[in-house]
Amino acid sequence: MQFVTKKPLKTPRNTLKIAADFETVVVDNKHHVFAAGYKTIEEGSTPNTIYANSASLAIHGIEYESDRVIGVFMSALEKELADCPHNSAYVYFHNFNGFDSMFIIEWVGRNIPDRHKSVRFLDKNNKLYQLSINHGSIRFVDSLNIANSSLDKLGWDLLKQKKMEIDYAVVMGSPEACIKNKPIIVEYLIRDLELLAGIVGVIDATFRSMGLCITRNITASSLAYQLYTQEYYQNPWRVEKPRRAKYDFIEKAYYGGLVMMNKPTTKNARCYDVNSMYPSVMINNDMPLGVGKWVQNKSWSWIKKSNKLGFVDCTVIIKQPGLPYRRNVGSGLITPVGEVRGVYTTEELKFHETRGAIITRVFAALLYPYRGVIFKEFIERLHAMRCDAKTKGNDAMSLCVKLLMNGAYGKFGTRNEFSLKKYIRDATDDKIDRYEALFSRTVQFNKTTGLLCVHYNREELENSLHKIRKAATELGNNDDEVGDILSGTTGVYTNISKGAQIAAFTTSYARIALLRGIDEGIKHNNASGNDCEVIYTDTDSIIINGVMPNNMLSNTELGYYKEEADISEAIFLGPKTYMLRLRGEGCTLDSTCKGCKRVFKGIPR
Repeated sequence: MQFVTKKPLKTPRNTLKIAADFETVVVDNKHHVFAAGYKTIEEGSTPNTIYANSASLAIHGIEYESDRVIGVFMSALEKELADCPHNSAYVYFHNFNGFDSMFIIEWVGRNIPDRHKSVRFLDKNNKLYQLSINHGSIRFVDSLNIANSSLDKLGWDLLKQKKMEIDYAVVMGSPEACIKNKPIIVEYLIRDLELLAGIVGVIDATFRSMGLCITRNITASSLAYQLYTQEYYQNPWRVEKPRRAKYDFIEKAYYGGLVMMNKPTTKNARCYDVNSMYPSVMINNDMPLGVGKWVQNKSWSWIKKSNKLGFVDCTVIIKQPGLPYRRNVGSGLITPVGEVRGVYTTEELKFHETRGAIITRVFAALLYPYRGVIFKEFIERLHAMRCDAKTKGNDAMSLCVKLLMNGAYGKFGTRNEFSLKKYIRDATDDKIDRYEALFSRTVQFNKTTGLLCVHYNREELENSLHKIRKAATELGNNDDEVGDILSGTTGVYTNISKGAQIAAFTTSYARIALLRGIDEGIKHNNASGNDCEVIYTDTDSIIINGVMPNNMLSNTELGYYKEEADISEAIFLGPKTYMLRLRGEGCTLDSTCKGCKRVFKGIPR
């Protein structure tokens, strides 16, 4: 049995940190790199740029020149590392996973013959977190994983600098336009490099002041987990690392935030946000501790009387929307009324009973013997640090503390898996089907990066070693590659997560808190004679055609509501897809002025 343990303080790594960017041109519906650049984050360093040669472009074409530019860029990075005292470099792209990685991976696939030995991928859920080449000496990472916001917004918030504005269609609409406007493109690239280098430098220095290292922990959630287990977690709390059977059960109750659209249009409404929703529910709520025990053939009333926290597989008759339901694995969440079967936390079921829900049958339960508040000191300290930073105008500290507060619970829910990875070009459906047949499971193919992944946890890797080796050989991999993948996996590794029960309870408490706020808001307005209803909710915000009571409002207190917008008109097309017209801005919903807020998830701008 394994539990989360208190971690020792680690000395921040002294590594070379580089900001990098590509500027591309689209030819035949495919992006090609026209210019590349990098800048070390050391103060006083100058940007280095590489761009396509007009003569070579005319002779060889854009695909050849794109490959050449990336090659020169990679060689320049190697030289930069060789000329400095560090033995490794972290190269930051903003949106590496979603865009820039595909150029690096394609170049690696064409130009590094022994890539199965020298190239490593760190990915999860079809998202690439890190790409290492030259046996780990150069590591490409995504700055979005630390600060998930646009470069323009981060630049303004931290440096009071903005991106340079250009007309992409005119400046980079074709290879010929790029050659003509090369000085503008280089200037635009340099501005982005200076912004990103400045942002990474400020964030790195701020986290270092807290004893954290952005090269040891490359995401905000892992930085928060490191700080928590390093300074605040106590071993006697005994947070269990669940094994596969428990994790699979808990995962069914690990839902996200509530997103409910109750009306397609509205007028005269207000939008309220909850201040730091997840930290606010972590600070005082009990979390399940100790070793979870399976419970069979017990009624819901027996589970309630036990007063234990846990997870219950049951059927529920829902009277009011708000209890999440997922039809099957991978499908989106809905909040229906009627009878459904699902796995839920004990506290969420108790809350929905107060809203009229009836638990009709219990199939199984996983209950924990102890409970306790384990984040109070952690959240209170960070909140105090953020308030102090805001008072002093320290925007960098305020942002970094906010990232730690909001990311603290997420690392507990991550799943430990290993992947058999292969870079393939021009993948066809037949080729992907062949992979799935060989591995007897669904594979993930990222069309952006050309990277195909087959996920295994360590136990599966060991138990299926012979089959995996045979399959990999048939796919053109050799034993060395399989050996590299399996290295360090001796012993059966069955702890699937760091504490998924903590993450699941955190999100459960957040849904409860949001629904409590909704119920209080409706009750307050109805008592005042206002016919009030909630139009839309999304995780930590509500749009209501009424006002929230004053005793629930604060701009700073955790868990309180603050008014974000006074809305004169709104249109909702679906979850996370809407347009708001803000009062007093003198605009219409089809305008492009600042008075309109548009959110269209999954729809390209």
